[in-house]
Amino acid sequence: MEFDGVWTKYYEGKDRIHVGSALLYPGDWSYNTGPYGPVCVRKSYNKTLLTGCFYGVNTVNTDFNIETSETFPTPPDGYKLQIQFSGALSTGGGNDARVRLNGLDILRNISWGDEVFRPVVKSRFFDLDEITTAPLKDYGGTYAGAGLCLMFQNFLPSGVGSNWVRIGNLMGHGYFTSINNCCKWKRVS
Repeated sequence: MEFDGVWTKYYEGKDRIHVGSALLYPGDWSYNTGPYGPVCVRKSYNKTLLTGCFYGVNTVNTDFNIETSETFPTPPDGYKLQIQFSGALSTGGGNDARVRLNGLDILRNISWGDEVFRPVVKSRFFDLDEITTAPLKDYGGTYAGAGLCLMFQNFLPSGVGSNWVRIGNLMGHGYFTSINNCCKWKRVS
């Protein structure tokens, strides 16, 4: 099939269909010393914590119980499930605010150096199988079963004494992402 006119390609890359977002940590967490913040064990057995990213759930159940698994949606042919994280991070300067999900760094922030609590750029897109469950006791929890822990870190490099960090509004965003690149065109005349 041919289309009349002059066309220009304005995008080449992955096609992403946003499926839903979930608030994983609603609070505004502050910490004045390093290096580690609290371990926040959310409802997480078998990645339950992340299912809301694919069903439009925008609030988190704040109890810390481990629950049974939930089924993730099946993406269309040629697509896979991916999750991107976003949040708000701020530091006093020279230190680094970090958010981890088990052993995986999902958000980092090189210091803003002022006291404004600003949103940061979203994380890269993570494949669902990159986010692995593990015994929660390995990450400071008390439950021996597999699950996901949120952890917050005030990373103080060598030479940085004491400084503050703030982390809040941590969200996960679910996408169906094309396995192959696609092109998008627009007609210019």
